[in-house]
Amino acid sequence: MFRFLYRNANSDGSFQRNVKTVFTSYLIALQPWSFSVSLAPVALGNVLSWREKSQFSLPIFLFSTIVVLSVHAASNAVHAYRDGHGKTDQERSGKADKERSKAMVQIGAVLYVLACVAMFVVTCISPAKMEHLALLFFGGLSASFLYTGGWSAKPHSALGDLLIIVMFAPIAVLFSYVAQCGQFDLKPVLYAMPLALNAEAIFHSENVRVMERDKGHGTVTTATVLGHRGSYVFYVFLLFTPYIIFSVMLIKGSLGFVFPLITLRGAFDLEKCFRQRKIETMPSRTARLNTYLAVIYILVTF
Repeated sequence: MFRFLYRNANSDGSFQRNVKTVFTSYLIALQPWSFSVSLAPVALGNVLSWREKSQFSLPIFLFSTIVVLSVHAASNAVHAYRDGHGKTDQERSGKADKERSKAMVQIGAVLYVLACVAMFVVTCISPAKMEHLALLFFGGLSASFLYTGGWSAKPHSALGDLLIIVMFAPIAVLFSYVAQCGQFDLKPVLYAMPLALNAEAIFHSENVRVMERDKGHGTVTTATVLGHRGSYVFYVFLLFTPYIIFSVMLIKGSLGFVFPLITLRGAFDLEKCFRQRKIETMPSRTARLNTYLAVIYILVTF
């Protein structure tokens, strides 16, 4: 990884400019705009632990956040490698492109190691049983690896969407909740569903954005299976179902759930962009909406 960085940084005699360029390309490959998908469930799990069990530890919160965020970033890094590895010979930019792909694997490995180290710290300071935390951790770790294409030679699969729904919200919420209070409960999983659906909307929009490329590579995703019209219907379902859940909670007397509905205008704007096939910026815009919605949802839950 560092050999690739040094070589590219000196390729035109401008070390500082090229180092910035290389690191920027790495940062883009890690998809930092999607990190709200992993940060929000951790925050929600900690809020629920405080609200339901009156238990909260700042060190546990910090290290559990490192665990989930590292797994997420590592998954994105390996995913980027699989994307590059799946290109045709005509699409490759040569030796530099291959070395960049190898560097992304190394970054992913470092992040997975960081997740394991942080996980070890969590098991040492958490009141939860080690086997309970390990079950959730390795469940999420396995799901993240499978999403990168671990079950087949193809970089994606339509099953990846199901894994996102399971991995990026319910497991993350339950992991952070159990780490804080040491007890399993179904309630955190139920509270995670709006975040899970919204997270899937982000990744589904990304699959739609690259749908034509995936078809050319023989890659199978929900978007390639459903086509644009079916993907639109699926996206609308993912985008608006959380608001239906909030409305039901509001009708049942939880008046605070009126506040997440403030972001509904943004959801309609995204639906319009998708319908008009203006999908190039859809993933980042959906992630931005996810951030706003998650912050309000967590504050209301608190």
